[in-house]
Amino acid sequence: MNILVVCDVFGDNTNGTMVAQNNLINSMRKRGHHVSILCADQNSMGQPDVFVCPNLNVGPFNSYVEKEGVTLPKPKRDIIEKSMEGIDVVHIMQPLLLGPKAASIAYEKNIAITAGFHTQAENVSAQFKLMGVEAVNKTLYKYFWRALYRYCDAIHYPTQFIRNIFEENIQYHTNGYVISNGVLPIFRKNPLAQRPKEWEGKYLIVFSGRLTDEKNQVQLMRAILLSKHKDKIQLVLAGDGPLKEKLIKMGESLPNKPYINFFTRPQVVDLMSEADLYVHAAVADLESISCLEAICCGALPLLSDSPKAAVSEYSRNTHCVFKCGDDEDLARHIDWFIEHPEESAQIKTLYNDFYKNYNFEHCMDRMEQMIKDAYRYHTEGHKKPIDLGE
Repeated sequence: MNILVVCDVFGDNTNGTMVAQNNLINSMRKRGHHVSILCADQNSMGQPDVFVCPNLNVGPFNSYVEKEGVTLPKPKRDIIEKSMEGIDVVHIMQPLLLGPKAASIAYEKNIAITAGFHTQAENVSAQFKLMGVEAVNKTLYKYFWRALYRYCDAIHYPTQFIRNIFEENIQYHTNGYVISNGVLPIFRKNPLAQRPKEWEGKYLIVFSGRLTDEKNQVQLMRAILLSKHKDKIQLVLAGDGPLKEKLIKMGESLPNKPYINFFTRPQVVDLMSEADLYVHAAVADLESISCLEAICCGALPLLSDSPKAAVSEYSRNTHCVFKCGDDEDLARHIDWFIEHPEESAQIKTLYNDFYKNYNFEHCMDRMEQMIKDAYRYHTEGHKKPIDLGE
């Protein structure tokens, strides 16, 4: 099949959506499909099968956008139409600027459309310090529906959790497929991994993910300050993002200076293989591939119970879940794990087969089948929500 993947944000694997879209593109090509890309990444200009729209100039906000590590696309109809020549299915990654425009044009051209659900309302509202305002989040979900998802023959949800949230907000049962983005086989415990000498004798706590408000690294830092064992804790934040400087400044108050940096995949594997505890404190997270990767590498997880995050569903023991927003509760959980090494080791064994639920190739097989199903639905004349007046 000829598949066009539309990426509002495209480039290196610096966040979960980029990881998911790059994995999807590579996997569909591996399965024999011809995959083209529509994006606004100027560094990809001239590459085969890549169609590049210009960047959107937002004037005084350009520096803020750059700080977020993204470029905003300026949808150009002629480029979008060119990218769709000979295409069987258009797959859209996000409901931002480029995705909705591509969906409306694909609909006009009678091309089958699928889309992934990789953006929570909170990912957008957090940029304006409105993450906790439910009316704003509900409005955003309704916008996502009107702008993109009602055009789709099929929708990919990485978790049942986010499907439930979206369908509850739009009051509509979608033609959805719940398929994990999957965890690459590289993410397995490395028995040869060694921690740096400066961390020897420390209790190593790790958190992997974008450094943003919704990932909530600040709560983890505050909780470590409250820990009875703060002097022996070494914190590592694996990631990059707009809060990096703030977190570095906060880290100056900890007895042991946190290590905050972006890690390559092999480095993440070694880090998680050596971690004593992996803490995922996110307020909002629709699947959290970084959390899944950590657990698959053998890290013992301590997970946020936020109703906006899917991660608590990965828990296999009550000790592995803490109250999101409650610094003292998180500190108590950290202290319990430090003070109970034998019980911690026993709990860790509960996750030995965890990786089997997120077999990457199986997940990509299901993604391929979803795309094929959508093409069949479309060619058979099945009605889309927009055709039904939804």
